[in-house]
Amino acid sequence: MSKKLIAMAVLSIGSAILITGCKKDKDYSLVIPVQTVTMPAVALGGAASFAVLAGSAVTNTGATNITGDLGLSPGTSVGGFPPGIMVGTILINEPLSI
Repeated sequence: MSKKLIAMAVLSIGSAILITGCKKDKDYSLVIPVQTVTMPAVALGGAASFAVLAGSAVTNTGATNITGDLGLSPGTSVGGFPPGIMVGTILINEPLSI
């Protein structure tokens, strides 16, 4: 028997085994588990109303919308409003009463 004929016979037997072993009614869907992590809320105390807290300067460079207070200390430079929109109070070097 020639090598080509033997190779073809092995290939056809392997194909037959593969085809008969694959049934269409099996569910081969992939299940990826999802991990959910819930972090506890951080107690912010008097800082809870602030959206921005900074030490030296605050500079907005685009169409930013900030909802909440902006606090800056010990610096004094706040810039970029407008074009940025600020809904809150800007507090520069002001003590916070808790």
